[in-house]
Amino acid sequence: MSEQLHDISVSEMDLTMQEFVKLIRATKSHFGTKIPEMVQNYTKTVKGQINNSAVTHAYELIKKILKADYVNDSDGEKFYFDEHHWVKLMYGSSGQQEA
Repeated sequence: MSEQLHDISVSEMDLTMQEFVKLIRATKSHFGTKIPEMVQNYTKTVKGQINNSAVTHAYELIKKILKADYVNDSDGEKFYFDEHHWVKLMYGSSGQQEA
């Protein structure tokens, strides 16, 4: 479904689902890079304190759970195992997809 999210008409959904799909669409665009790069971009545009050790810890937990980096780029959602090896989200394991 994530590959077809942009084609879905929310007007036929109930209000809760409409809001959920709108939130996903708005949030997905922020995941075009790996988490450390997202944090760097965030700190450039937003004032406030970032707890770097907490971010680092969260990122390590995410990588440990997924066994990969999650990136949403122009080709869709992917899991990157290293710089040259990746798989589209829809072909990842069911556990990775659920996480």
